[in-house]
Amino acid sequence: MAQIQPYQRFPVLFLLCNLGSVRSQSGFNQSAHYSNLSQAFPQLDSLYTAPLKHSPYNGGRNSTRCCLQAVSESYVLQNGQPIQNPNKDQGYIDFPPINLSQSQFPCGASYNGDKSGAQPVLVPYSWCKKNCGGWEKSTNTALSQWVQPFVGFILPAAVFCLNVPRKSMIGIWDGFFKDHFDELLPASTDVLVELAFVLHFLLTIFFKNRKLERLRNWIEKETREGGSGKHGVVPLSVQLFKLFIIVQKTFLLMLFRATFAAGIALVNTLIWVSVVFSAAAPMILSGLYEASLDRKVIRSILHELKAEEKCSTKEADGNLPRSPRDRTSEREVFYKRIHQLYAILVGNLRLPEKDDIEDEPEKPRSVWKDVYHLVKPPRHRWANVGGSNEKEDSTTNSRIEPASARETDTEVDKQMILNSDYRKITDTRLKGMLNCQASFGATVGAPIVFFVGSFLFGVKSNLSVLGDNDTSHALAFGMWWMTIPHVAIVAGCLLAGNNPNTLDIIVSSEKGGPWEERDMKVRQGFRKFYLLYYHSVYVPVDMWARGKNKKIWIDELFFRYGASPTSKDAEGRGKYVARHGKGEFHFDLWDWIWMFVISGGLMVLPFVLAFITSYYTPTIGLACRSLTFLLYFVFQVWLGMIWLFDFITPLVWTKHVAWLPFGTYTEKRSMTEKCKDNGSSTSGERSGVEVVEYVTKPRKNCPTIMGFLLGFNFCVSMFTAVFGTFFQLLGVYRNCLCSIPISFWSRGDYPLDISTNTAEAIRLATNFWVPTGIASIVLMIVTCYVGWWYQRHWRHQFNAAVKALLEPKDGSVHDPKADHEASLNPKLIFSTDNRNQIPRKSVSGAGVARNVGTREEITAGLALSQSQNDLALSKTKHTFIDEPGDG
Repeated sequence: MAQIQPYQRFPVLFLLCNLGSVRSQSGFNQSAHYSNLSQAFPQLDSLYTAPLKHSPYNGGRNSTRCCLQAVSESYVLQNGQPIQNPNKDQGYIDFPPINLSQSQFPCGASYNGDKSGAQPVLVPYSWCKKNCGGWEKSTNTALSQWVQPFVGFILPAAVFCLNVPRKSMIGIWDGFFKDHFDELLPASTDVLVELAFVLHFLLTIFFKNRKLERLRNWIEKETREGGSGKHGVVPLSVQLFKLFIIVQKTFLLMLFRATFAAGIALVNTLIWVSVVFSAAAPMILSGLYEASLDRKVIRSILHELKAEEKCSTKEADGNLPRSPRDRTSEREVFYKRIHQLYAILVGNLRLPEKDDIEDEPEKPRSVWKDVYHLVKPPRHRWANVGGSNEKEDSTTNSRIEPASARETDTEVDKQMILNSDYRKITDTRLKGMLNCQASFGATVGAPIVFFVGSFLFGVKSNLSVLGDNDTSHALAFGMWWMTIPHVAIVAGCLLAGNNPNTLDIIVSSEKGGPWEERDMKVRQGFRKFYLLYYHSVYVPVDMWARGKNKKIWIDELFFRYGASPTSKDAEGRGKYVARHGKGEFHFDLWDWIWMFVISGGLMVLPFVLAFITSYYTPTIGLACRSLTFLLYFVFQVWLGMIWLFDFITPLVWTKHVAWLPFGTYTEKRSMTEKCKDNGSSTSGERSGVEVVEYVTKPRKNCPTIMGFLLGFNFCVSMFTAVFGTFFQLLGVYRNCLCSIPISFWSRGDYPLDISTNTAEAIRLATNFWVPTGIASIVLMIVTCYVGWWYQRHWRHQFNAAVKALLEPKDGSVHDPKADHEASLNPKLIFSTDNRNQIPRKSVSGAGVARNVGTREEITAGLALSQSQNDLALSKTKHTFIDEPGDG
């Protein structure tokens, strides 16, 4: 053997020292004699030196301690050396002691880049229940247990929910926000005055030779103006004590009021987040139906306007005779389209009962009547306007006198031109109401950034700590909570604004003015504290009822105006729709299929991603967390089916049971309403005198079978959503029972792995957890972009419909000025190059001549049509011959 040279001694000595230290850290000395296992395995020290701080059934369970106990029972000492326990029933880790000491210790292990991981520690469920019972409370040190899910998913979800339309909330008293400092300023001033007197006294003692004229004059002035003249240390002490009391009272009162108000706001937010999460399926279905209905209405208006323009151009280019015009039909179609555009924007406002939807009289007020008067304002409102845009001829009176058929036709067109302000104001109102809504980016885009950031953090954590169960489950619950952003995205796509105060402002300047307090319904009893979310006379419906409410608006317009004459087979379609009791824009099978495919995707994809991630988190199988996701999805499907059945055939949710409490209520009714019910008249009553009476009515105080079924499904859905989230954040799911599949809960023992960073967990994280996290990020971004595109696109289409209807191009078929110029010269009525007549199919009873070959017959037909229209108008209480929307 070669002798070590002097210059080689130091490196060899350094190498031997490092090898010795490595051996002492990576394994135990086989020649040593150990008195206990903790000397051979130092990791077991905490098992004997660190007892549990709290009861396991109060969240004091420690998973690492449970694993250490299983490892300690798997080995025994023999001749001072650890060996595997000869009792095979206690061999929870099948690994020789020498190998265990040289590898990663399985209890509390974390990913270090080696995918082989730590050795699994398998214990039967009975042993876990006996030695590791209870549940493990979440800690602040492990961010993935509750901090990251709460900050990354719960808080953004709350922001999303604030943008979902709602109707009511718990009211916050205005007295909480009164001025807290009204007594503080006078008390502070009194203290300063007393300090000034004391300061003057001290200065006169120490500076006798100096004159303090300015300070003395101010003191004398204060004394003359109301001071008592008695000043000194005692008054100063009294004022200081008063100031101290006032400061304490002010800040304590402010703290109490702020705390109470913040508590109510927090309760409101928690309640609404729970409701949105629990009723996500009906909300998504209702929102998608409303969006589809808006799309159909806008497309119909644009299609009809283009079809009329195309038909008129074809008649002019082909030298065809012009179709005769039915003025009444044109006005009604024009008003119908404006009414439809208003319905798109305010269709989320609750209508009165079907029998109470009337255009007149003015009392009682309702949103339908107010919007009707925006569409068809009173005659005197637009009888003499237009001077701001066009000079009115001196021979034109504010009221149009009766004339012959052709003369009346000309005057109507002239009046319509004078009333061009109606088009401009209506155009401004419609576009302004749409633009008053918050942008999609502000309401949905900003919270999406936090949500996607949380997913990125979860995926990054999974890559850095592969096999960590807490990170996996946090990511799974984040995927589950993606349902709330989907509801917010659907709500953000709708064109109807959530805030009805915009309509309040517009209506207050129209017929009837602002609502009076007696026109508003006042909530009674406990409902006084559960106020409307928006302080308005109009009540928006909840998100799950918006689709059905919008359908009622559109159907009422169809039954008022009829089918559009330019629509395909308008007369036959109108008869079919009226016969089958469906609206003009009823959905066919493919519409329902597409709507359910989209809503199913928005509900199914978050569930599938969360379920897969939780299902393939050891122990593999259907356990507590995956069962929570499954139950939630099942009851959401039931709620969606109930919504569909109620949409097709309205269901009765409550009924009156006389022997139950709260069976009656008292209502204040005016004499007008009473006479309306009795069919009598109140013309004999004196004007200005309001006669009221109090009527006792039965209350629906008991749910029906369908109402009970709806309540049961909603409550179970809320339980799984709210308590499932709470149990995950608190750590209740970290127990022995939730670590085994539910199929083994009643079968006896099941081997469960209580170690960390095993090879199986690392493999599952690579194959399932990371891919599902990336898929969630992609799904969230794509869904958000599609919602953003949809809202921007259909806002543009809405503005295009408004512009085409109210801002036609000069000389087009819809230009009222061109119609006016053509109607002034009867010789140009049937000119081949005139393109200004609107071809329409006549509605029933219009009496317009058809297939007339000579001018005399056409003129006679028009005169007869006009006389019949005048007779119909005299029997109608809504339509006037000089209404501003003509043409």
